[in-house]
Amino acid sequence: MAAEISDWVREIAEAHGLPEIEVFGRALERDLEDLWEGLILTRYLDGELDCEEAIERISRTKVKSERFLISEIDSEPRRTLLEAYRIPIHRS
Repeated sequence: MAAEISDWVREIAEAHGLPEIEVFGRALERDLEDLWEGLILTRYLDGELDCEEAIERISRTKVKSERFLISEIDSEPRRTLLEAYRIPIHRS
C-alpha cells in the first residue's frame, strides 16, 4: 500500500506541477478535515453537542443536511450511518 500511495502522490504532483510534499500536505489537511467533521457530527447525533455548538465547529450547511438525512431514515440505517462516522483506532 505504501508504494501505491507513493505512486499516486508522484503522479498527482507531476500532473499539477507541485512538489510531492505539498501533495502530502494537502491530502493530510483534507483527511483531517473529514475526520474532524465526522467527529463533530457523531457528537451532535449522539447528543453530546447541541446544534449550535456543532454549527460553530463546522458549517451550518453540513449540520443541517446531516440532521435532515438522519431524520429521513429508519433506526437500523441510522445506526449504520452513525457507526460510519466513528473511526476505529488500532493501537499496537
